[in-house]
Amino acid sequence: MRDKALTGLAVFMLVWLGGSTAVAQVSAGDSVTGSASLSSPVPPTGKISFSFAAHSGPSGEQASGAANWELTLPFGGHAAGGGSVTCLNVQGSGAIIGTFANGTATFFFVSVADRSVGFGAFETATAPTVCPSGLSGPFSQFFEPRPMDFFDIAILDSPSLPTTKEQCKKGGWKTYGTFKSQGDCVSSVPRKAPTGIEPV
Repeated sequence: MRDKALTGLAVFMLVWLGGSTAVAQVSAGDSVTGSASLSSPVPPTGKISFSFAAHSGPSGEQASGAANWELTLPFGGHAAGGGSVTCLNVQGSGAIIGTFANGTATFFFVSVADRSVGFGAFETATAPTVCPSGLSGPFSQFFEPRPMDFFDIAILDSPSLPTTKEQCKKGGWKTYGTFKSQGDCVSSVPRKAPTGIEPV
């Protein structure tokens, strides 16, 4: 009888340990990943290629990664640019990625909707300090966004994280795609400092 009880307990423990249905929490954030290229972007002939591995928080915070362009012309002609990601502004199916390398700030303009990519480069003194909202500025080098021959880029626009506990209630926590429960969502809301208290 005792052996049967122990066997039953062992089976229960195996089922309980292996049958967990908890969903792993996924880090929320925006991203632009993949590559694209266009043959004959400039005369006489040539090929321009782009590669992206840009990531940030859901509101563009803590941007990181790399974004680059490379132009290859016949007979050995070559140019390249881009660098480490300094800002990321994702809006639905479009994104602007800022990079900095070798004293030059480059901003990429990517759109999944029309499979296009372009970029503008600035000298350090005239470069925007944040990702611009559009195509404007004294570009030192400009490649107008245009459809690519090859386009394998994915843009992820994550919803911003909640700023109030009410946004987590009535199933609201599910819309963020990153929380395991309402309580998990509520605990992520930044606590406000008490008012009327002078710092020491």
